[in-house]
Amino acid sequence: MSIYSIDQVAIICKVARNTVCKWFDSGELKGYRDSTFWEVRYVPRDRLIGFLEKHNIPYISWDGEIHTDENFTTGEAAAISRLNISTIIRLFDSGCLKGFRIPGSMFRRIPLFFFISFLEKYGLPSDGVYNLMSPRKEPAL
Repeated sequence: MSIYSIDQVAIICKVARNTVCKWFDSGELKGYRDSTFWEVRYVPRDRLIGFLEKHNIPYISWDGEIHTDENFTTGEAAAISRLNISTIIRLFDSGCLKGFRIPGSMFRRIPLFFFISFLEKYGLPSDGVYNLMSPRKEPAL
């Protein structure tokens, strides 16, 4: 069985460490504390998967590891689609743009698949999606 630290869960869920600690301390995300260092928290793999499924956060599991899909914030989605951020939020809240909320917050995330489908459906520019996802190149010396 795989066990994840709070920092690893934060990386997987693409949220701040404090957000994961809040989920853990509230009982939303089940796990256990280290008996020697009370502040060290661990989450078993099955509990993390249950948490992701409960909150409809898309994830991929391979080689025993958990990875979330590429997700965009409403600000990133607005910049790529050249729409106002309030328009993106309104489309998200009305269900026209599919995604999920970060548990315990008002933050919204839009998975890559749903975002590209939305852009194609409404004929919006999608060239910025791939530019944003491409790795940053190191400057030539």
